[in-house]
Amino acid sequence: MTICFEDDKRSKPLDESVLILLFRAVRELLINITKHAKAQNVKVTARRDGENIKIFVEDDGVGFTVSKNGSSNHKNDGFGLFSIEERLDSLGGYLEIESEVGRGACVSIIAPLNSKKEN
Repeated sequence: MTICFEDDKRSKPLDESVLILLFRAVRELLINITKHAKAQNVKVTARRDGENIKIFVEDDGVGFTVSKNGSSNHKNDGFGLFSIEERLDSLGGYLEIESEVGRGACVSIIAPLNSKKEN
């Protein structure tokens, strides 16, 4: 599997708790891709959008069915997608999941930047 990382090189000041959450979220997504997606290529993109950081994790794997609310159905994965969603929500962020069977997946992680630090 080939993994490509892109960054917009803009300042993204983050509280340590948000930074740790984002690291764990991306790690969990990459583990899920490795275990389930059968992907050949993965792209991780980080960019600033106003007062938020957006991280996109895209793969060309087998894909899966997303629930009607655009959420995952993985409530028993330990620090899985459900746990990521819950923790992001508590910080004012959110998770978006786009996927179709046979078409890979794109997961967007959106979290607020620390407005107290220098932008």
